Amino acid sequence: MQRAVLFLAAVAVLVAAANAAWVETAYTATLTPDQVVPATSGAEGFGGAAVCILDRNSNPHTLDCEVQTDVDDVSTLQIHRGSRGSNGAIIYSFDTTYQQGFHVRQVVTLVDFYDYTVDQQVSDFLNGQWYLTVGSNDFSGGGIRGQIEHSDRVYSRMDVSNTIPRSSGSSATGVALATYTFFTPARTLQLDFVHNVQKPTGVEIRLGRPGEVGPLVYFFTDARSSVFHSVQYTISEEDDLLDDLQYIQILSQKNPNGEIRGQLIGIDYVPEIAFTSRLSGGQEVPSTNTNNRGCGLVAYDCLTRTLEYLVMHNVPDATGAFVHAAPENNNGAVLFALENFISPIYGSVQLTLEEELILYTQQMYFNIPSEDFNSGEIRGQITVEADWWAYLSGTNVVPPVTTEAVGCATFFLDGEQNRILNYDIHHSVATPQEVTLEIGQEGQNGDLDLVFPSIFSPIRGDSFVLDDDDLEAFVTESSYVTVLSEAYPFIGEVRGQIKRVNPCRATNDNSLTLSVSGVDEGPGFTTYEATSQFTPNGSPRSNSNNSPNSPNSPNTNSATFSFTSYDTNTGGTISGTPRSGTPIRVGLTPISTQETFSRRFLPPESMFSPSNVNGASSLSAPIYFSVIFAAFLLALF
Repeated sequence: MQRAVLFLAAVAVLVAAANAAWVETAYTATLTPDQVVPATSGAEGFGGAAVCILDRNSNPHTLDCEVQTDVDDVSTLQIHRGSRGSNGAIIYSFDTTYQQGFHVRQVVTLVDFYDYTVDQQVSDFLNGQWYLTVGSNDFSGGGIRGQIEHSDRVYSRMDVSNTIPRSSGSSATGVALATYTFFTPARTLQLDFVHNVQKPTGVEIRLGRPGEVGPLVYFFTDARSSVFHSVQYTISEEDDLLDDLQYIQILSQKNPNGEIRGQLIGIDYVPEIAFTSRLSGGQEVPSTNTNNRGCGLVAYDCLTRTLEYLVMHNVPDATGAFVHAAPENNNGAVLFALENFISPIYGSVQLTLEEELILYTQQMYFNIPSEDFNSGEIRGQITVEADWWAYLSGTNVVPPVTTEAVGCATFFLDGEQNRILNYDIHHSVATPQEVTLEIGQEGQNGDLDLVFPSIFSPIRGDSFVLDDDDLEAFVTESSYVTVLSEAYPFIGEVRGQIKRVNPCRATNDNSLTLSVSGVDEGPGFTTYEATSQFTPNGSPRSNSNNSPNSPNSPNTNSATFSFTSYDTNTGGTISGTPRSGTPIRVGLTPISTQETFSRRFLPPESMFSPSNVNGASSLSAPIYFSVIFAAFLLALF
């Protein structure tokens, strides 16, 4: 029989990038004289903009604040404790001695005061109970003030170092802030920027990543500091903005190609989630006797291999949070520790190619150990089984709400005609009154559809059967979850649009070389015998904290196994017995000699060319070495 050789390897595909700012806790302030209490005179016409980013994973916590004003001779810059419209005590003061052009950037380390702990400070910051004040010797009756809130959708830090080519003869800086509305008005960016560029000639918004020069999106002739601009986007421009693929730059007479530039960064918005996770004690091996639960959302950027995550749980005495490698019903080595273990946990990590393979073969899981369960109290496999998700926050409420509360929800449709809604909702709202499912587009207040039977997190069940209208709204991403509270009984304290998972196609240069060795089992079916040379690209990362296990380096080895009954239209199962003398690994899962294993794969696109119908000539095309796409495609039907 004439033999044909098939080389199967994953290839890179350009995809939408994960939004890096999702895991960043960025708050902003627009400083004006009319926010000063009581109202004063002397600062009319002056303004400022600030971005403050809280590092909730550092120990001690830090606050990175950048403030740009057009105030001359700044004498004081201070953070106060207090709500909008009231005055409060000074908490932190900035050093304005070495300010450059009315611009200050300083990292503040949060410290305990005798009557105001760091935990209380973080809570007040997240709930919008801090404000900034700028004073000047030029003001006879006051200064400018801005409440630090979570109401803007976009920010940009501009300076000369980001320009291409780099601007000359300047040390100018700037801060841009923007709100964004999906409806009323539709796809509209309200932009405010404060800068100290001398003789500005224009403002550009361009398409491009950092380090790129891209095409012009919008141009404004009025480049004066503290001027507002309104831009209505197209659908594709909106997508670029929300994916952090646009930048803003200020042009000047001295630097007509741009004197300062900064990327437009989204605030608290994640356009795509690739995987979800439901954590429970029943998934531990052996299972644990606990009622505690957890929820995980995972975004993944195939271009940079950056994995971002939100994990919420209600384990009161958690001692750690980890990502392990093993299939369900198996225990595996720790790949890396999460950046924190106190819920909610935000973080990001760059995966190796081997870890990417583990992620895409659904052999990665979250694990939360506790004082009572040292090896893990709750665990959740990272998959697409719950293939609908919602990220709940105050910025998703219309209009936005500044709150420390967040939420994580996963769903899947089940039963006859996929009408039964299986839901798992976690939130941190302190005083919930009602949890609802409503019908409406993102950024639009809609109509009440269903009221969930409980208000206390976690809210779990499968008691709802969706009618035609419900189902249509759900599958077209026109449904959202809202948690109403005592403080926000009408519009809700947190809200999240329900969307479908959308994993990108991963890059992986591990390969299989296959040859036809079996008989034709009918149209589209062939049995293959394969030799796999698995070469890991980099060893597993070391863990920064004490972990219950240490990862083992996978073996580089060969094995012969079979693709059995591989249907080129629907995929198939890879199974067989390694014939080499020592064990191999699939990801980090050890496969011993004579041990049968099974993995499911997506059918490759255009895998068989017309000349290969009878297996008579060479075959070559990409196959994506992952479970995820097969599961995802099967879930569509």
